[in-house]
This record gives sequence, structure tokens and C-alpha cells, in this order.
Amino acid sequence: HIESLRRTAELANNIQIRYDGDNVVSLSMDEVDNNESVTGNILLYRPSDHNMDRQLQLQLKNGKQIVYTDGLVQGLWEIQISWKMDGQDYYTSQKLVLR
Repeated sequence: HIESLRRTAELANNIQIRYDGDNVVSLSMDEVDNNESVTGNILLYRPSDHNMDRQLQLQLKNGKQIVYTDGLVQGLWEIQISWKMDGQDYYTSQKLVLR
């Protein structure tokens, strides 16, 4: 896991996770999208109740992906993204408060 975080840190300027309101979380991973061998998952993690967690497939289009938060309760969530690129594992996460 430490190596995944280290590799991701090298891409850190190119990865953004942002809550846009209106039930939308925007992911921007331009450098990752330029590599055709990318596979991965997005976990919407609810620290207070793991039964609310939701897992999605990472499907970047032009380096971006929209995640709709309809049906998710307001409050603290952690967006965890793990992916494999060129045989190497990567991981990033960010906490967001959905309103």
C-alpha cells in the first residue's frame, strides 16, 4: 500500500476529486486517462456505517468521471480510488462532506 501511495504522489498534481454540489462528485485524472491499460475502482466509503458504502468501476473519459451521489445521505464520505496502470498499483483518497 505504501508503494501505491508513493507512485500516486508522483501524479498528485494531476488528480482532483471535487464535490460540485447538486449530487455530483467530479474526478479529474488527466495523466491516468492517457494510459489505455488503466483499470480500477471507486469506493464511496461512509466511515460511520459501512453498509452505506458504494463501489463503482473507474471509467475515465477524457481524464474525467462524474459520480452521482443521489441516494447517499448527507455528511462525511471518503472517496477512495484504486487503480492499476502498466502493472503498477495506485491509490488515492479524499474526504468530502456531502450536503
